[in-house]
Amino acid sequence: MKRLGITFCMTMMIFMNLGMGVNGKAVRAESLAFTSYLSQTYGVPYTEKDANGSAADRDQDGKLTYMLPSNGYKAATKTITETIINERGCQEDQITTVYTDGVEFNARSVMDPNLDDYSNNGYFEKVYNPRNHHVNSDNAELAATFGPGNLEVQHWQDAGLSQTQVQYWRIVFASDYAMDNAVMTITLPYDGTTNSDTTDWVINRYYPAVNGGGRYTQAMQGKSITINGNIATIEFGNIPSDSAYGITFTKRFDPPADFSEDKKVTAAKVTGQWNEEGLRLALMAKKEKMRAEGASPEEISAATLDYMKMPQSIESIRYENEVCPRRFDVIHHFVSKTEGKVLPPDVLAILPLKQTGKTVGTEVHATAPSQNAVQVEDGIWRFKGYDREKDIIGDQDVEFVGYWEFEPAATKYLATETKDKQVNNDVKTGITRDHWGLILLPILLAAVVAYPVIKKIKGI
Repeated sequence: MKRLGITFCMTMMIFMNLGMGVNGKAVRAESLAFTSYLSQTYGVPYTEKDANGSAADRDQDGKLTYMLPSNGYKAATKTITETIINERGCQEDQITTVYTDGVEFNARSVMDPNLDDYSNNGYFEKVYNPRNHHVNSDNAELAATFGPGNLEVQHWQDAGLSQTQVQYWRIVFASDYAMDNAVMTITLPYDGTTNSDTTDWVINRYYPAVNGGGRYTQAMQGKSITINGNIATIEFGNIPSDSAYGITFTKRFDPPADFSEDKKVTAAKVTGQWNEEGLRLALMAKKEKMRAEGASPEEISAATLDYMKMPQSIESIRYENEVCPRRFDVIHHFVSKTEGKVLPPDVLAILPLKQTGKTVGTEVHATAPSQNAVQVEDGIWRFKGYDREKDIIGDQDVEFVGYWEFEPAATKYLATETKDKQVNNDVKTGITRDHWGLILLPILLAAVVAYPVIKKIKGI
């Protein structure tokens, strides 16, 4: 019974630590006991892999858990605001954010020997890419953290946190592209440090080991190093592409210090400007390489430099503060000036189109009809003009009135076949009774005036 009880207890412990899956396989239970030290302490994104019994598994959870550093490459931008009229005719602000040639690299790490594989861990932020680290560039989540070079704060110490004797902070810096006016600022957790140049180690040992190549062959030279308390400033001036630099800061503690509750953090920042000519040459070289490798013209044309935001390229465009003003129409209307006559369809058919979307204060003009005279069966309609030629849009539509006048055609009687009918004298002569009156009236008036004179002459 005693053995059975022990066996039962052991079995229950196994089931508490290992859940049993539906397929009969053991799966790790979600419990605080198996949450990594990193996750419990820092609560930051992480990656992990099987420890395989490694002594670097400090929290003994069977995994090596590493911080996933945030991208320390901050592409500088500027904002351009322009007031435009959009496709709806409304006014709005177009706000374009473009990348500039400004450079900002950031790196920050914590000295915490309780982390798994701590000297390769604890990186809150850094700049890196597959040219200087052994990483999978096909991993989209990882690729989003890449930048155009390398800046990281490497760290290790002698003895444990409670008995710290020496702490070391090694700043590793490399740039894939030429940079002008480069300055590095290091913020240490304390003053009283010493420093040594480790550029040769970075170029000839570190980079060949981590990426199997020697891309960074040019050594940067610090023109000046200034230390003010815990702040160190290094001025490089202009640096070439594919260049690197390393410096190590050392702090000794006598007697040993206890940092169990005060884990130290060091940060580094690099600022400057990208060299535009250097970027142009680097892009040309990349396109030539693509051409030699058989890339299509479209791919070559669309190529940009790796791991960086090209200066003058657009980050985003957004629109704000849209204002749509009240809009009015310009309408044309035709009327007849001839009493008793209505405008025929042929005249109304050439009415000018309505002008739309006019804003207050806009000067508008009447549109002339396509023709000024329209022939109809019984005469001609003639356009006599608008009531006014122009106007200013107020708070309502504008209407222009165009006037037309009718001119009747003269009546004619043509010769007709009469056979046995008596032909009217009007028809014979082609002159109407009204026209006869107009012709004979002057003759009769002249005769009346002349009759007394003629009578006197004849002695009547």
